Amino acid sequence: MNIKHHPLTQLLMKYCEEYPDCKDQHLDLPNQAFHQQFGLAIQVPSSWPVLESMKHVLEANSFQRSKTAIIFSTIADYQNLHEAFGGDDIQYFSWHELFSGLHLANTDIRHIRKVKNMLTEASYVFFLDPPEAISTVLEHVRGFTNGCLVILGGVRGE
Repeated sequence: MNIKHHPLTQLLMKYCEEYPDCKDQHLDLPNQAFHQQFGLAIQVPSSWPVLESMKHVLEANSFQRSKTAIIFSTIADYQNLHEAFGGDDIQYFSWHELFSGLHLANTDIRHIRKVKNMLTEASYVFFLDPPEAISTVLEHVRGFTNGCLVILGGVRGE
């Protein structure tokens, strides 16, 4: 199947295209409430081409790749992402960085500030395989993200 016509690609395209209008209609909601009510969070079948769909969405639209952040879980995930998207214009970080930053916030706020700035400035944030057992990470990602947030679980099959 052509990646352009894959159901995941179509879903991501539609959500990313309609996001600005939806956000404009709900400016009264704080980020966390908005992303809980209107955000895209799905469990993706492991056989689906997640990275290819994301890449198509980013390339098919006039998205500023430098304003895109991808949150990953493991070093292997990072290697796959870096291979698929390159490293210069997309920002990557592990959810572990946010989790660690939250625990160090009493003594050192540099880590949490870096992550917060990255999420606040990003137009598009893709969160791959969020940790289900650590809801505080997801809550902070939702709260810090001003732009379009897409949460995709089940990505490990790639």
